[in-house]
Amino acid sequence: MSQLADTLRHAGITHVFVCGLAWDFCVKATAIDAAKEGFTTFAIHDASRGIDRSAKGPAATREEMEKHGVRASGPQANARRAGGKNLSDALVLREPGGRRAAQVYMYMP
Repeated sequence: MSQLADTLRHAGITHVFVCGLAWDFCVKATAIDAAKEGFTTFAIHDASRGIDRSAKGPAATREEMEKHGVRASGPQANARRAGGKNLSDALVLREPGGRRAAQVYMYMP
């Protein structure tokens, strides 16, 4: 078993943002584990890629994560342009009710 959760807690980390390959396996498992450890957890679909490319695959994965308390952004996540040098994209994650939960900038030279 990894000591990652203890290391993150010791560092004062309370929120975990997960993205990568693959949305329906690695991202899902990591996000669910983080939520089970008590972290406020976000899975960022727009920065991930799934193995199951069917129409139902991403939605089913999102539903499963949300059952475990993960806040999963969907393909419809609010991606907006961020004006400014070297900041070409911004992904804004919103909590239920519309309050901004986080804004993640992706560096794209």
